[in-house]
Amino acid sequence: MATAQAPILFFDGGCLLCNRFVRAIQRMDRSHRLQFAPIESTPGQAVMQNVGLKVTDSAFILERDEWGQEHIATKSKMLLRTARYLGWPGTVIGTMLTLIPEALADRAYDFVAKHRTKWPDKACPLPSHERERLFLD
Repeated sequence: MATAQAPILFFDGGCLLCNRFVRAIQRMDRSHRLQFAPIESTPGQAVMQNVGLKVTDSAFILERDEWGQEHIATKSKMLLRTARYLGWPGTVIGTMLTLIPEALADRAYDFVAKHRTKWPDKACPLPSHERERLFLD
């Protein structure tokens, strides 16, 4: 299992688009630097309660600095922070995202988050045994 200090990407476990996003992130995270947990999970609910998040659109990332302080990023900042942990092409995508003004990127994120459950998708496969260990219960 990954260390407790690894960044955790929390996502809407019932959202097929969010699950596809997580699978894409896993493919680019060849060093297995990220952990994953559905927002609906016990860790997800605990983090939301501890930091005072009432509602989240579809995902957020929890990072801990060298002093153990927790930092939460949502929306476009979550995408940028996540990209930092990825290999090619994730880092390039993250670099391209920095060219978009944050307010505009957040609006685009909000649009996708609002409509994500309306877009059809195929069944969501379970993670492979190798990747399963990166998920928190």
